[in-house]
Amino acid sequence: MNIETLRLFINRPEGMPGVLSTSDGQGGVNGAIFGSARLTDEGLLLLGLGENRSLRNLRRHNRAVLTLFEPGNNPLAWQGARLYLEVSGIEHEGVEFAQLTARIRQAAGVRAARRIRAAVFFRITEIRPLIDLSP
Repeated sequence: MNIETLRLFINRPEGMPGVLSTSDGQGGVNGAIFGSARLTDEGLLLLGLGENRSLRNLRRHNRAVLTLFEPGNNPLAWQGARLYLEVSGIEHEGVEFAQLTARIRQAAGVRAARRIRAAVFFRITEIRPLIDLSP
């Protein structure tokens, strides 16, 4: 999947569910479902996070994997990608943070938007298929 196809896949008006996998750097791992991912015009992935385990892990260990998926009739028909990420910035206020929380408020409601404490920007280091059928 190239970056433009990925942009269309992620930036759908209804959002794209995904699982963010993080590590605390000491071997403790976490997986959490997110629907707030957006791919910026600069090619950075943006996620809104609450003050939670995912954000704590990213502050300790700046790498993560976001698995995006759209179910199909059977597992081989699922669409999606695995994005290998590196944190490039975390914002707690500002224009991007305000736009992100407004978008979440519109899509998921006031309660969800109030939980957002950080806009986390990631550089995508690798894009892999959701299901790799190569030998």
